[in-house]
Amino acid sequence: MARAIAAFSAFLLILAVNPLAADSFPLPAPAVVPTNEASAPFVIPDGFEQHLVVNRVTLNALGLPATFSTWDMIALDPTSRFIFVPCEAGEGAGVFRYDTLTGRQVPMLVGNATGVRTADPKDFDPKDDDFSRFDPATYTPWDTVLVGEETTGGRLFEIATVAKFPLGLSPQIETLLPGPTFHVTWKTSIPAVAHEGLRFDSEGTLYFIDEDNSGSFYKFVPVKTGSLAKGQTFVLKVSSFTGNPAENWNSATNITTVRSGPAVWVPITDAQGNALTVANPFAYGNTTGGRTAADEVGGTPFGRPEDMDFHTLANGNDVFYCTVTSEQLVVAVELVSGTSAIVHDFVRNSVTLNESTGLVVGGGSAGFTSPDNIAMGHDGTVYIIEDNNPGDIWRATDSNDDGVAESVGRWASLGVTGSEPTGMIADPNDSKRFFVVIQHPSSDNDAIWEILVP
Repeated sequence: MARAIAAFSAFLLILAVNPLAADSFPLPAPAVVPTNEASAPFVIPDGFEQHLVVNRVTLNALGLPATFSTWDMIALDPTSRFIFVPCEAGEGAGVFRYDTLTGRQVPMLVGNATGVRTADPKDFDPKDDDFSRFDPATYTPWDTVLVGEETTGGRLFEIATVAKFPLGLSPQIETLLPGPTFHVTWKTSIPAVAHEGLRFDSEGTLYFIDEDNSGSFYKFVPVKTGSLAKGQTFVLKVSSFTGNPAENWNSATNITTVRSGPAVWVPITDAQGNALTVANPFAYGNTTGGRTAADEVGGTPFGRPEDMDFHTLANGNDVFYCTVTSEQLVVAVELVSGTSAIVHDFVRNSVTLNESTGLVVGGGSAGFTSPDNIAMGHDGTVYIIEDNNPGDIWRATDSNDDGVAESVGRWASLGVTGSEPTGMIADPNDSKRFFVVIQHPSSDNDAIWEILVP
């Protein structure tokens, strides 16, 4: 009751400072489909701006591979010049780099569209293999790009630029120069899962997610900082969980189990990356290697965990937020020590208040539904993006920064027919600028837009 009173008080404060109106934040309702895909795909508050960065039709004319559809969770380089775009096609998937200065696209990894993915690392040839459902991409602290396959037995790849564009030249000259080449390595030190969220903490530990209705949270601690060649993998186990790790989150056994509160990181490999489980975590292809190993040691299952991002709470502890799509939930995993954590319900649609109404946000077409992506603002504000059509982007309010949001407000809404918003990311060099991907619209014209806030 005390938390409900505090949350409602926070809502009243927001309302007093920011009176509701159809064109103010928070937006009172989702977009009505269809919106104008060419000029104004998003419904945004008054004072915001939206501008097209690039779309698939434009890049197809410049030689983008025909299979590079279904753009997903983009990454930016530290200068904001380059956008790295994974393509979530089932076959012939790949990754390309878009240069915002020259308008030039360069494929970095291209599947051969055979539908056959190499399962044995000894046989891997990045120039002659197929890739499937590239979903997450993240820029590493050592200036490479990680991309993962969000499919059974998914693999993780690291891409390094061998020869970069010379900087400081005019865009006209740069377009005449040969493009860069890329060095691709399969990170066989990372278990096989359906990859979704990928993020590093400040110490270089990699956190990753298995997107499944029995999916778990993992971390990889490298032997050498700045290298993913060798290290130890752990899976998160919530101490109070008494269900069956091998079953879906909503199975008859698991549906009423508690999956929040204190948790521990349980190893599935030793420090050198050797399996500690009977199941082989590195069984790729059409197997669930990492998931089966996690089940063996009691890794807690969640309902389609997807994207993640990092923040530091008011108490000084690092935390990563993760969307849990099937559960209409966002969790905050507070990292207490190297071995322990606390899982908080950050936003749950049956509990958290809607800043437009002061009532529980709820689900359905007008509520908080299928949270998919996470974006962090420069000030630590959490933005939550729905896998929905229309797809809303919600801004969370956690006034005391404790890992539990008091309320959410609709920040933007995408109304393009057949689409969902995805891949939202803050410009590292401009606190007022966000990039958002329009994925799989009925037009097949995937696009990247920028949203500018006052």
